[in-house]
Amino acid sequence: MLKFIVMLPFRILFLPVLLFLKIIFWLCSGLLCMAEWIFGLASGILLVLSILGMIWVSVPQGIVMLGIAFLISPYSGRT
Repeated sequence: MLKFIVMLPFRILFLPVLLFLKIIFWLCSGLLCMAEWIFGLASGILLVLSILGMIWVSVPQGIVMLGIAFLISPYSGRT
């Protein structure tokens, strides 16, 4: 009980800092989620275009586009 009474002023003092950090964390998490969705959509479109490029244009150009689609996909940067 004594520890709670001693720590109460510090908790009240640092409450705005903690709220600010939580808001920044949620904003960055949402931004990361949206970026992953956008890059996943772009890589899917580029994948379809690369397959069509391999069929209609040339195979090396399609392979290059396939590599670019993998590089911008959300799965290429994970370790």
